[in-house]
Amino acid sequence: MAALKTLVALSGGVDSSTAAYLLREEGAAPGAVFMRHPFQPAFDRDESERFWGGSSAAKNIPLYAAGEESGPRAVFWTPDRFPLPRDAADAFRVAQALDIPFFLFDAEPIFRRVVGHWAGEYLAGRTPNPCVLCNRILKFGALVDLARDRGYDRFATGHYVRRTVCAEWRLSGVGRLPDWLVGEPDDAPVLLRGNSEKDQSYVLYGVSRDRLSAVVFPLAGLTKPQVRQIAADARIPVAQKRESQDLCFVPADEAPFDFLRRLVGPIETAGNFVSRDGTVLGAHRGYEKYTVGQRKGLGIGFGERTFVQQIVPLRKEVVLGTRGDLARSTVRAAGANWIAPVPIGVPFRADVKIRYRSPAVGASVTAEADGTVAARLDEPRDGVAPGQSLVCYWKDRLIGGGIIAENREENSFPEGSVR
Repeated sequence: MAALKTLVALSGGVDSSTAAYLLREEGAAPGAVFMRHPFQPAFDRDESERFWGGSSAAKNIPLYAAGEESGPRAVFWTPDRFPLPRDAADAFRVAQALDIPFFLFDAEPIFRRVVGHWAGEYLAGRTPNPCVLCNRILKFGALVDLARDRGYDRFATGHYVRRTVCAEWRLSGVGRLPDWLVGEPDDAPVLLRGNSEKDQSYVLYGVSRDRLSAVVFPLAGLTKPQVRQIAADARIPVAQKRESQDLCFVPADEAPFDFLRRLVGPIETAGNFVSRDGTVLGAHRGYEKYTVGQRKGLGIGFGERTFVQQIVPLRKEVVLGTRGDLARSTVRAAGANWIAPVPIGVPFRADVKIRYRSPAVGASVTAEADGTVAARLDEPRDGVAPGQSLVCYWKDRLIGGGIIAENREENSFPEGSVR
């Protein structure tokens, strides 16, 4: 049987590089694509010329960009088309070391939507997780489509998550299934939590189920130390490269909210801290700097442990209260995406997370046909922040989720653009 050709998203970091190496070792005939956007640190023209001049490759490398109805269009990258990202140089070195094809994908229009959404959510008083949208529309959207268009059978990333199919999952000792998980096709994709502290399933709940059918995760079951050891043993050039930050589009030497200000321009967001009854407690320098549940960094003393309860953009107010005031037993979300066949309008049991690093809690979850979700938690949770995600699991299986909302009418994934 011929090997399944696999396109791997190569970021220039150790995780995706090790994923590419493991694919090559299993005979998966990998190719590598680097996703370029304008917020990455980049070489200037002279540095780009010197880099390519010192490599054994031609100075022009394949470049793809989202096309119209005809699919991605192929052109060639040159230094005057756009600056070469520094991470792209690392990714190219890895592709050379592994002797696999390498090309660029110009993600600028799509990535501007991701950054615009992030900025718009903060200005709307919410706390977004941009990885959720990026994974849905870019990594597991446009790049999966690119893989199919270029003749690849599968698409891979360096995420720490496990993927299997229903037939194998049912035989893995999961026990008795709830009625709503009975009867799935044997080949339906199943995503499971990663076997390490770096489990990244939380940010993948928004990926459409049909695209997951073509996706593989070579790092499934591995820990970060194991991945670094594999990379070192294989002499992958980026084996000791530092971990990238969560907000990949924010410059390393710039605070996220300074970057936000630079993006959106002179918008006045300074206002007052107020108590839950509306009493003015003091002034703040911008409501976008705060998130529900925050205690540290308020910049003002209140004589007791005080936490952000709510952000009210129209009045530029940050509402403060005690930790007890934060507790929520019901969480509502909108814009849900389900990668398992959950019942509609009927409560079902699940474990839910309200933030990437928060522990899961048992809940009774009701999904509605309009994409809204209500979760009644077995134990109250603090810091339920609009804009974050309510993500549902059955045991270790990722079921789906939605964007936490303050009311049932709040929209999910609003459009945005940045300059």
